[in-house]
Amino acid sequence: FNNGQGTFTNNGTITGSSTAKEFGIIGESNNIINNGNINLGNATSIKAPNIAIYSKTENSITNTASIKVGNNSTGFYGYTINNSGDITVGSKGGNVDISSGTINIGSNQAIGVHTDGNSQIIRSNATSMNIEDNSFGFVNLGEGNRLIAQTANVSLKNNSMYIYSKNNATINNSTNLGAVGTTGNNYGI
Repeated sequence: FNNGQGTFTNNGTITGSSTAKEFGIIGESNNIINNGNINLGNATSIKAPNIAIYSKTENSITNTASIKVGNNSTGFYGYTINNSGDITVGSKGGNVDISSGTINIGSNQAIGVHTDGNSQIIRSNATSMNIEDNSFGFVNLGEGNRLIAQTANVSLKNNSMYIYSKNNATINNSTNLGAVGTTGNNYGI
């Protein structure tokens, strides 16, 4: 946990295995730069998720490393997020720019990119996105957001969805989308 002005930089590896409310990094009133791999385990419930990086205030998060979180978990939850590593992402305000990397999403209601701020621009140029059973690539609950999905390749498993959105969002999609699941339904947008 870091509370203060300026920038907090992590260069170390963070590993955890808790089943509820585990955080890799928490920042308040400071920008966060993460250059170290973070690996958190499965959370028992999405109501008490594990979160790799959480920003409590309107400061930026920059990630260059691998972020791996288990089921019922979130990679990032914060405001402005800039990423060039392999991650799972969530945002509650500010813009989200995924410039490269692979997004691997676990099963059982896991979410790759979760946005619930207003008037956000979410841009994905990730190399690929792999969505496991019963999970989501993007969940947009914010008002008036714009999602520009240019992920090169997306693979849906059983009962999974690439983009879920409500509240008057604009979606521009140019993704190569494939479904390899054999049970239930898969949805693109």
